[in-house]
Amino acid sequence: MTKEAQVLHNEPKNIHRPELTLSEDAALTFEIENLQLRVEATKKRNANVALWLDRCRCGVIATPVWFAAAASVACQ
Repeated sequence: MTKEAQVLHNEPKNIHRPELTLSEDAALTFEIENLQLRVEATKKRNANVALWLDRCRCGVIATPVWFAAAASVACQ
């Protein structure tokens, strides 16, 4: 299972749009704001993935302990 990730760049065809009649400064400002939003969304996604991975790591560490405890109880 994978999660959708934000693309951190924008294609030139999405930036160069003469019909909007934006100055270069306005287009740059707009693109920087959009870039920041994508960075924040990616940070939030990465935090969720990191939490999930940490839980997996704890499970990997706990598995032998649980197995040893269960084997000890079963042998008695």
